[in-house]
Amino acid sequence: MPSEWSLGYPRYMIDDGCPHIEAGQLLDWPALEFYSENTLALTESKSKNASEIADHRYMITAEVVYISDTAAVIDFGLKAIRSRDLLPAGCKEGDFVSGVIYLGLPLCTEVVPDKVHASLAYRWNVQKVIADLTPFTEIRGSGFIRDRSQVRYQEVGSTEVLEAEAYVLRCREELKS
Repeated sequence: MPSEWSLGYPRYMIDDGCPHIEAGQLLDWPALEFYSENTLALTESKSKNASEIADHRYMITAEVVYISDTAAVIDFGLKAIRSRDLLPAGCKEGDFVSGVIYLGLPLCTEVVPDKVHASLAYRWNVQKVIADLTPFTEIRGSGFIRDRSQVRYQEVGSTEVLEAEAYVLRCREELKS
């Protein structure tokens, strides 16, 4: 398991009233979310794992620890939530899934029972704040996407130093006292 994690923090969250974040800060956040560009795949492996790969993404193998019609919680060493549609059809609690994910601090999450939601809260020690300066390119009639051919990051002291569309927080998990 990584000793530091890359957590996405989009600019719109700051614009919606979430705090600016700086390196060295302790950060209590009520949940961790995952996102994948592709549906995760069922796997026979029963070993929880996460390895960081390019562009602050993770190749994971995770256990599905909660699933409903709308929400899914996976455990790859950390627990993260997202919408049910990122898991394969027919997936159930206790199954293992694998794939490439991003991690982030959500503004809000799908509704889950209180006990499940409490398991998603983490305390983070922010080691670095990195501004994502990757430009966006227009897809005709579909909006804009990040231009992966021009990925660019810049380390900054805090999210106040440089306005970017998104930030990556390099964090260590801290045990709650």
